[in-house]
Amino acid sequence: MSESIGNESGELQRTEASGRRFREAPLPSGIAGRLFLDEMPGRHGPLGDAWAAVEAARVSCIVCLAGKLEIEAKSPTYAAAIARGEVPCDRIECPIVDFGVPKDAASLRAVAESVAGRLRAGERVLVHCGAGRGRSGMFAICVLLVLGASLEEASTAASQAKAGPETDQQEDFVRRFVRDGSVEA
Repeated sequence: MSESIGNESGELQRTEASGRRFREAPLPSGIAGRLFLDEMPGRHGPLGDAWAAVEAARVSCIVCLAGKLEIEAKSPTYAAAIARGEVPCDRIECPIVDFGVPKDAASLRAVAESVAGRLRAGERVLVHCGAGRGRSGMFAICVLLVLGASLEEASTAASQAKAGPETDQQEDFVRRFVRDGSVEA
């Protein structure tokens, strides 16, 4: 089932707090939630600004596509907040190596389906990797596909959020996700 993607006015929406902006991927019509993409919290600014933006956007879940060592290297304050249990909302881990694809494709599909369920229920979900571009864009496309978007619609929505697969391997992963309904890395 293919539906048009965008908000009621057809414009890309952004959420801003403390000078931070989350890029929003438009969802298929009829989906009540919102899907945001951003860089790793605390990577290029105070972690408190990221948490203020999460609160302002009413994000209920953060999907983290970076692994523990990458988080520790790129945002030690975020790593410490995770270790202390101080992330202000639910957090789902689905680590993917930078510029790579998931080692466990079935786990990525399960997380994409879980996020799609949250979005259908009206929740707001923030996805991040390191920069919030390649892995986040690849994941957003997978979520949009689960929500019923065509590959073209899903790719356009990710592009509008300034994200998308950055490598041939990531492009192949998305194509297999569409073709097979399940992907083997």
